[in-house]
Amino acid sequence: MTVSLNLDPAAIPTWTTYAVTSHSSQGQTADRVFVHIDLRGARENRQLAYVAVSRGRYDAQIYTNDQTQLAAALDHDVSHRAPIEPTSAPVSTAQTIQPSPERQPSIAVGI
Repeated sequence: MTVSLNLDPAAIPTWTTYAVTSHSSQGQTADRVFVHIDLRGARENRQLAYVAVSRGRYDAQIYTNDQTQLAAALDHDVSHRAPIEPTSAPVSTAQTIQPSPERQPSIAVGI
């Protein structure tokens, strides 16, 4: 059996493509993005996936090595609260200032 292939460059559709990391793609937009999420590395999280997928203007496709674990892996949240970020705990506006107890000056002498 003989198989012949037409390797004429004009017969093979080609597109210019680029590969970038999620970190370096922040602030960029492309018409279509293909996101490779390899769950063996355990570095993927919700924020990185959002950045990668949201770069696509018209289309975003995710490729992974384990579709069953993808949702659990992307549910990993690594965000941190800012020190000045308000909390949901109730805040009392009334403050009570207690006077300092009266103290007598004392000097300790040790030998």
